Amino acid sequence: MPFPFYMGYAAAAVKQAGGEVTVVDSLAEELSEEEFFRRCKVAQPDIVVAETSAVSFQNDLRVCEKIKEVTGAKVILAGPHASVLYSEILEKYPFVDAVALGEYELSVAELSVCGEFGEGFAFRGDGGSVKAVPRPLLKNLDELPLPAWDLFPIWEYNEPFCRGYPNFQLLSSRGCLFKCIFCLYPQTMEFRTFRAHSPRRTLTEMRIVLEKYHPKEIYFDDSTFTQNKERVKELCALIKQEGIKVDWSCMTHAGTVDRDLIFAMADAGCVGIKFGIESGSPEILRRIRKGLSLEHVKRVFRWCREAGIWTHATYMFGLPGETRETMEKTLKFALELDADSSQFSIATPYPGTEFYRMAEENGWLIEHDWSKYDGNNYAVVSYPELSAEEIMRFLKYAQQRWAVHLMSKPDKVLCLMRDACRVEGLPAVFRTVRRGLSNLCCFIANKLAA
Repeated sequence: MPFPFYMGYAAAAVKQAGGEVTVVDSLAEELSEEEFFRRCKVAQPDIVVAETSAVSFQNDLRVCEKIKEVTGAKVILAGPHASVLYSEILEKYPFVDAVALGEYELSVAELSVCGEFGEGFAFRGDGGSVKAVPRPLLKNLDELPLPAWDLFPIWEYNEPFCRGYPNFQLLSSRGCLFKCIFCLYPQTMEFRTFRAHSPRRTLTEMRIVLEKYHPKEIYFDDSTFTQNKERVKELCALIKQEGIKVDWSCMTHAGTVDRDLIFAMADAGCVGIKFGIESGSPEILRRIRKGLSLEHVKRVFRWCREAGIWTHATYMFGLPGETRETMEKTLKFALELDADSSQFSIATPYPGTEFYRMAEENGWLIEHDWSKYDGNNYAVVSYPELSAEEIMRFLKYAQQRWAVHLMSKPDKVLCLMRDACRVEGLPAVFRTVRRGLSNLCCFIANKLAA
């Protein structure tokens, strides 16, 4: 359950502006619909801001229509999906009063004071026509208040990659300067920029979190934590200098790290790094503009092992130009790289991305039901040389093959089981074992059938 950072900063900005704000995260608290709507009514809001996504969009619309009925408040949608499709949303759904465009914290804070839609919103103007007033990106992230952690069920948010539990999620930067065609937030919310909190501000957040919440690990959910190497080196030096004792982990692009940086991070408490690799085919990497050398990836993972840093690698199947052969290359590379954990998914083009534009122009899109844009259960693109069905079958095969690979690594299996138990108890261990055995049995059955 990732922490909803935009919501956290927006709530804090409203409080800073003198407004009253209530947060209801029904997913984190596993609320029934009845209880969710009851809380909405009790709050008596003038404005309701709901962040939506492609996969949850239809359900979110239904919920927002009910919120309007229950509270009579102005209903505002936010998030990348709404920011891209604001015109269609406002034309089709009268119960949505406006869409908050892009990074919406300060826009919502201003609205809470003046009550009128302006900069940072799309809304209906005179005659019902849709009017959009973009807001420039915030240049100095240090101007944002700390997220309103106290308004959220903070211990319901967990990063499963972390070895320490409970863990706490922070954001030290926004954006990414790489040009990957599929990446959603850099293209729809941050517009290929990179902005970061100062190392001192990040250190202050770490100190506050440690004093108030006492997590076992801090996870930096930045898109590319090491985009600016010097900033990270300065942060690491501050952590050492001021005696901050906590394990921490992050997510980044392998092309932004070198051996010296890896060891400086490890020396300052970094215990884990997530890397987006995506493909084991240099040609596919070139097509998706990943800006990544597979040889460099191998070096990076070797350095991480030497430094004692736990690694996680993500891969996609069904990217433009993909064939059965390139998918095989990706799986082979994943097995050889032998990250401590790996994640396989289906490449999914989201509205607002270059991938989506390419899919539309080339006739690759075969599905317009947003609920199927989940990257795990459905392939929504099909190519002349590779069908959606083949992509989905290969994903299952890769997951089974990885399970077999893990069976030869009992130390990793034990670590995964221990982490699952620590977070969710023994039932999670049984689920993990059952899933692993199921994948193993499927793999063996398929081999025998072949």
